[in-house]
This record gives sequence, C-alpha cells and structure tokens, in this order.
Amino acid sequence: MEETNSQTQKQQIQRQLSPTHSGSGGLRGGGIRPRLSIRDETLVNFGKKLESRIGPISFFCLITIATVLIINTIYHESANGTLVELIEGILKEILELQQKEVAQFVGIESSTTATTTSFIKTTVIAETFNGTLSTEGNESISKETSLTTKSTADSLRPIVLRRTEQISELNLYKERFHETDQKIILIILICILGILLSIAGIIICRRRGGIQASKSSRITYGMILAVICLLLIIQLFMFIITLLPNAFAFHSLVDKLLDFYLTSEVPEDKRKALSDPIENNFGCKLKVEHQLLEQMGIQEPCAPKIKDRLLAPYIVLFLILIALSPFLYIIFIIIWLKKLKSVKPILNARQKVAASNEARMRRFKEKIENI
Repeated sequence: MEETNSQTQKQQIQRQLSPTHSGSGGLRGGGIRPRLSIRDETLVNFGKKLESRIGPISFFCLITIATVLIINTIYHESANGTLVELIEGILKEILELQQKEVAQFVGIESSTTATTTSFIKTTVIAETFNGTLSTEGNESISKETSLTTKSTADSLRPIVLRRTEQISELNLYKERFHETDQKIILIILICILGILLSIAGIIICRRRGGIQASKSSRITYGMILAVICLLLIIQLFMFIITLLPNAFAFHSLVDKLLDFYLTSEVPEDKRKALSDPIENNFGCKLKVEHQLLEQMGIQEPCAPKIKDRLLAPYIVLFLILIALSPFLYIIFIIIWLKKLKSVKPILNARQKVAASNEARMRRFKEKIENI
C-alpha cells in the first residue's frame, strides 16, 4: 500500500511539473524551463511570424512583379520601337530645316555686309576722285545697312532658337523610352535574383530541418530576407523615380508627336514616309477622313491605339503596391500585436471564432466516440 501511495504521489508531482519540466521521468537532469516575460514572448512571436511569412510573401511579390513586367514588355515593345523610329525621323527632318535656316541666316548676313562694304568703297573712290569726301552720307548709309542686318538677324534668331528647343525636347522623348526599357529590364533581373535567393533560402532551411532548427540556419535565412527586402526597396525607387513619371508623360508625348511635330513641323512631302509605318503597324489613320467612318469602325485614330500599347500609370501603381506588401505586412503585425489585438470588437470576434472552433472539435470528437 505504501509503495502504491508513493507512486501516486510521484505521478501527481510529475503532472504538476509537466508544464515546466523538460526531462522524462523524475527530476534528474532537465531542470525547470525559464519562463519568458510577456514582452519577450511577444517579441519571440513577432520574430517567428516574420520568419515564417515574410519569405513566402516576398517570393510571390517578386514573381508577380517579374510576370507583369515581362508581359508588359512583350505587349508594349512594338509601340515603343515605332515611336522611337518616328522621333528619329522627325529629328532628322528638323535638323535639316535648322541647317537650312542657319545657312540662310549666315548667307543673308554675309551678303548684306559685302554689299555694304562694296557700296562704301565705291562711294569713297568716287568722292575722292571728285575731290570731296562726304562723311555724313557714308554714316547714314552704314546706319541703314546695320539696321537691315539687325532686323534680319532678329527675325531669324527666334526660328533658330525654336529649332534648338524642339531638338532638345525630341531627344528628351527618346531618352524617356530608352530609360523605361532599361529600367524594366533591370527590375526583371532584380526579381530573378530575388527569386533565386528565396529558393536558396528554402533549400537551406529544409536541409537543416526548418528555420528554428539551428542558429546558423536562422542567421542565413535572416540574411536572405534582408537582401530580398533591400532588392524590393531598390525596385520601389525605380518605380517611383523613373517609371511612374514616364508613364504619366507618355500620353501627352504621343499627342504632341502626332498632332504638332508630324503635322506641323515636318514638310508635307516627307510626312507620308513617317506616317505609313505607324498606320501599318497599328491599323489606324493619323487623320480620320470623316467622323462617320470613325463611328462605324472603318477608320480608327492612331493616338488612342498607341496610348493603349504604352506603359500605363495604373500598372506602375499596382507594381508599387505589390513591392510595398511585405513592408505593409510588417507594419500590420506590429500594430496588431500592440493595439489591434486587444480592441474590443476584434477581441469579441476572436472569442466567437475560438468558441465555434471548440464546439466544432467537440462535435467531431463526439461523432468519433459514437462510431
């Protein structure tokens, strides 16, 4: 009887110590686990959630960004190439016009100066031969000549300056397209690098038995997550600084190219050679012959069709939101642990969900017992 009583007492003691005792059997070895404070436990839970969820979220974000940009590049490449060719053709024509205007300006100025010089020489020789030199007459002639030269220069100078501004503006348009293509390719390469790092992190953690298996695996996984977050931040800067302004500028750029440069600045005899590739590639008309043809769908204007094929601002905004998702999730977890978790409506909802889960498990156990 005494032996049975002692065994039951030992079993009761083991049951009382089971939450804190890590050994098996009596109190030999093992010892008592140190209990964490509420603050330390919150930090540990926060770290576990980040380690287990940020990796997959970042992985799917990188895949989404790369997929959207690859589809966008394939779909918009024809429009970008056609517009760059159009800009180069307009640039060539405007450069030729500028050279002609500069040559005209220089020719008028030089011819005016030569005429003035010869006229003054003739007057001086004639008056010297006659024995009289009229200085007042020469001064008036030189003043009239200088006024003529000045008026010619003043009329041609704004034209030359306008051509220079147009050339710089067209070069800026061309740089926008090239810059957009370069940034898209760079972002896709960054996404591929991040995806490979994510796969490497998953392989390392699985080989070592999970994230919590050893300190080295946790450090490796943490470094991979830090690098992936850095890559997402770099992508965010590219989206905000380069792609978003260019996407907003493309619509006005197309309107100015088609409605101003192509129809007003390019000579009429060379306009068809620049407009034919656009009309053939997009199946449209730069100038619809009649509004009824547009309403019936026989002819379509080129500007809307070209704009639809360019990088849209809403696509860039969507990609910015995707790149921000891991950081928004981190902020949400912090706010959840600090405040949202204990808010009364959320607390009541969590209690209802927990009660319904317990009731479901109870009914499931009862069904199993009845079977």
